[in-house]
Amino acid sequence: MHDVSPIQQLDTAAFDFPVEMLPLTSSIETSSPLKIGNMEVMPRNETLNIDIPHNMARAVIRTDTMEPLAVHGSRYQITPHTELFGKMNQMLIDSDLDLSDITVEDNLYENGARAKRTIIFNKHIIEPQVDDIVKLKLDMYNSYDGSWAWQSNFSAMRLWCLNGCTTADLTVRTYQRHTKNINIEGSAVKMNNAIEGFEQREGEFRHWITKAVNDDDVNTLFKSTIAHAPSPSDRLKVNATLADDLMGRYYKEKRLLGNNVWAVYNAATDWATHIGETKGKAHNVARTRETKVANMLNHNNFKLLAA
Repeated sequence: MHDVSPIQQLDTAAFDFPVEMLPLTSSIETSSPLKIGNMEVMPRNETLNIDIPHNMARAVIRTDTMEPLAVHGSRYQITPHTELFGKMNQMLIDSDLDLSDITVEDNLYENGARAKRTIIFNKHIIEPQVDDIVKLKLDMYNSYDGSWAWQSNFSAMRLWCLNGCTTADLTVRTYQRHTKNINIEGSAVKMNNAIEGFEQREGEFRHWITKAVNDDDVNTLFKSTIAHAPSPSDRLKVNATLADDLMGRYYKEKRLLGNNVWAVYNAATDWATHIGETKGKAHNVARTRETKVANMLNHNNFKLLAA
């Protein structure tokens, strides 16, 4: 068995299939003759095909399977998965990131309409406390159906429980929609910044381990952030089931880690990472939850808790 080089692991073959923007046609079954004046132009029980103008809408078709992936307006531009992930590969190679030991996971969803690549950098490690290992992680997303803009997020993976360590630092994220040219090159500087930011997180995590909290403050934090579910008639409304779930996860972490901010953080990231049964599709739910945790980390209640 031959070793696989990092460059081979970064191959984009998983995302390599053809897509095209094609015209749309609408069909109408006529049940009575169509007339212009007294002249019949379409007999009874015929199909009338109407071509949709390109400047109104077009379809994205996966042409190897002839599956429709999306319908878009005139401003949408196809940027192939392989093009974006391929350019990111070159950015990675040119960066200061150590690629000598990486783990790559590629996933396609909705017949290829959505694509995700996750890279774990096994040489970039921090250890907030003995045997609690955290590795640098990069998630990249693209879509043809408009549900995901092009996005690259640096965060981390805690090996102890396989929690994705969501970050509040948006400087290591790239987010661009398909209605304009996507500037992958803008990610290069952020890659090197991500290394420095990741190493700094070790000190932040260690501080969180030493910062004690009380259960009432933790409950207030969850209710004001992740479990906050305002309605038009009640801005203070809370999802009580979710608040209880988060507190249950916190109590579990508290038994392992102590009553500290590190336990609070890991309760939130455990909720975001381990989806379980859900009404929505897990890959969409995971992205929504990661955003909610990032928002929690930027909330004043968390900043007070961790100060």
